Amino acid sequence: MQNWILIPSRTAKGQNVWSILTSGFIHADYNHLIFNCITLYFFSTSLENYYNAAGMSPLLGVLGIFILGVLAGSLVSLRENKANNNYQTLGASGGVAAVVFASIYLNPTSDICFYFVLCIPGFVGGFLFLGYSYYQARNSRGLVNHSAHLAGALVGLAAQIFVSPTLISNWKNLWPL
Repeated sequence: MQNWILIPSRTAKGQNVWSILTSGFIHADYNHLIFNCITLYFFSTSLENYYNAAGMSPLLGVLGIFILGVLAGSLVSLRENKANNNYQTLGASGGVAAVVFASIYLNPTSDICFYFVLCIPGFVGGFLFLGYSYYQARNSRGLVNHSAHLAGALVGLAAQIFVSPTLISNWKNLWPL
């Protein structure tokens, strides 16, 4: 665990630099792992279908966005905490957020359901998540790396816009101006 977890103060000194990536593949506990796996399962399907229909590799597409999200979350954590000797972070949150937001970009009006009961359009859930993550990243002192969520979400959205820029019209139709 100590070789894979991201400890920004150590990584900033050139030690365990690979932990920028490896920290995204370890989890604090089984609940953390299971939640991330379930989320990836539900949101990666639309990405896989899109890449397959576009003649691209679904595996490489989803994995690429996931890894970009992990790296973005780790790099933000490194920048924000390189002087904090007590800070450590792990988990796939940046990668999962990247996949979720790439999926929301493809289908902004698809429902996101919380506990299979409360359902809202993806773009509404996405905006709420971004706002919450931003607020928590600036004000929370808990164990959740909200900066990684935020960075991963923005990178996943940007990556999918880069891959499929013509689908921006899906978003233009959301606001009747």
